[in-house]
Amino acid sequence: MIMTRFIFLGAAVGVRENFHMGFDVLLYVLPRGAKPWLRAISDIAVFCFAFGMIFYGGGLVVRYWSTRIPVLGLPTSFTYFPIVISGALMCLFAAERILLRSAGEPVDDIPVDPTITEA
Repeated sequence: MIMTRFIFLGAAVGVRENFHMGFDVLLYVLPRGAKPWLRAISDIAVFCFAFGMIFYGGGLVVRYWSTRIPVLGLPTSFTYFPIVISGALMCLFAAERILLRSAGEPVDDIPVDPTITEA
């Protein structure tokens, strides 16, 4: 149970730090002006997937609340809580990126090392 918590929270951190899975092939082939649009589509897809995690994970939590894990005595729903929590964090982080991008903030080309400046 502890490992699943770390895995799902790590996935949420991956969305926050923009390390989640993606196909960057089109970014290299299409014109430079298409990059923000493709990144926005990616963030919307992540948001929709994360919302699905909340919806269906929440269904699992509700469904298995009355059953118990024999050794621990905890509701079986504790196994599914990381899905819901991670989905909520992913939605929050994806929405943040979408809103920052729509406000004109440079969310796509942030250097990995803040001490490095571009000339």
